[in-house]
Amino acid sequence: MGMQQKIEKHWNSSADNYGSIIRRELDSFRRKAWAKKITENAPDKPNLSVLDIGTGPGFFPIVLGELGHNVMAIDCTENMLEKAKKLAQSEDITADFLKMDSHALSFEDNTFDLLINRNVTWTLYDPEKAYKEWYRVLKPGGRLLIFDANWLLGYYREDIRKQNQENEKLFHEKYGSPWETGGHGDESHILSLPMGKVDRPEWDKQYLEKIGFQVTYEKSVIDELWGEDEKLIYGATPMFMIVAEKPLSSSGYLLDNIQKYWDMRSETYSIQNREELMTEQNKWIDKILPRLPQKKNMRILDIGCGPGFFSIMMAQHGYQVTGIDYSEQMLMHALENAKDIIPDIADSITFRKMDAQNLEFEDNSFDVILSRNLTWGLEHPVKAYQEWLRVLCPGGKILNFDGNHYLHCFREDYSDYQNINRQLHQQEYLKNVDMSTINRLAMELPLSRLQRPQWDVITLLELGVKGVEVEAQEWIVSAPEKGKKCIASFLLCITK
Repeated sequence: MGMQQKIEKHWNSSADNYGSIIRRELDSFRRKAWAKKITENAPDKPNLSVLDIGTGPGFFPIVLGELGHNVMAIDCTENMLEKAKKLAQSEDITADFLKMDSHALSFEDNTFDLLINRNVTWTLYDPEKAYKEWYRVLKPGGRLLIFDANWLLGYYREDIRKQNQENEKLFHEKYGSPWETGGHGDESHILSLPMGKVDRPEWDKQYLEKIGFQVTYEKSVIDELWGEDEKLIYGATPMFMIVAEKPLSSSGYLLDNIQKYWDMRSETYSIQNREELMTEQNKWIDKILPRLPQKKNMRILDIGCGPGFFSIMMAQHGYQVTGIDYSEQMLMHALENAKDIIPDIADSITFRKMDAQNLEFEDNSFDVILSRNLTWGLEHPVKAYQEWLRVLCPGGKILNFDGNHYLHCFREDYSDYQNINRQLHQQEYLKNVDMSTINRLAMELPLSRLQRPQWDVITLLELGVKGVEVEAQEWIVSAPEKGKKCIASFLLCITK
């Protein structure tokens, strides 16, 4: 029998006893006490989407349902779920209940505002896998609340074992027999669980932070949530609370949402690129070709290729090009444009889906890297530059065309940049494009508030490049009376 099957068997057999305990808790002060504690630590907004992991007989669906939240409750055992459903019906609470392994959730990424569990994590057979899953389904800005205790510490520490025995004796004298919980069952199964052997909640904090959470904890919450009887019998291993928040700029969140934006923009952006290839190609070629290394059979990487503007242009001039983008829709248009515009040489371009910050190429793979209006939209621009330099051959060139696209939101002397944006947005291909999403995401991107290309030059020199040439492409006259000008868009020519 596998570990998960052993866990399910144990909790199925304990459903009746735990159901009685939950009923007693709901009929006591604990109902309001838990509601208060959760509200103090959950995201501060109404109608939260909540995932109760390991719901058991359904305590949290009652408490959270009464607070007006929308609860999805999961458990690995049918018997517990049946108890939970009946309890919710008796309390006139609406919640959804599903049988599911907490290590392998069948929910989409970024689904829930709040994940919560009690006395569950100590039973996990692979806590690292489970915590990664929980991070995945939690929305950025959402929180994970873990309530648990070092329930197995008595197996490993003699002082705790003796304290447990003494507490049980005192409890029996004062209250009679301890609450029946079904016991821990087969000790060989219990002792194989990894959480019994680690220092908690310190271990949890360290691992949760490693995968991206921001974590705080309270070592004991028993004064608020336990009755005197529980404090007596379980006081040697008090319940702790972990509050783990998924940051708004969590890894993957910005990247995925920017991808969705460019997927939506792909058709209109493709139209724009095709028009540029017809009318402005010579202008771009005059900027690019004189700056390329003087060697034959150069390999060119077009990062953030979009609908294929640079890739098609460079293929027309005889180069082998690899174009990468994170937007599948952009890549689809790039391939279509290449086949339509340069049908005889379209196979000289390879298009691949790839993150510009994590390149899947060997070191020293390319002679030239081209990029346009990409770096401003990166969550980790320093890492991106490191990756670009890694795959670039010694003596190779990076030509990065970009601009201070959102600095006007943070700097008054860049306020005239809005006029440039407004002129751009009046073009036919952007009339029906909703820019609100990218405008919101831009506020979370690091380069939106930094003055460029000054930042790029300093960063690239620190990374050890041989040289950086800067050419301003467009200026903003921010103070005519003082002759002050600000760079709106620029070209960086970087030599490795």
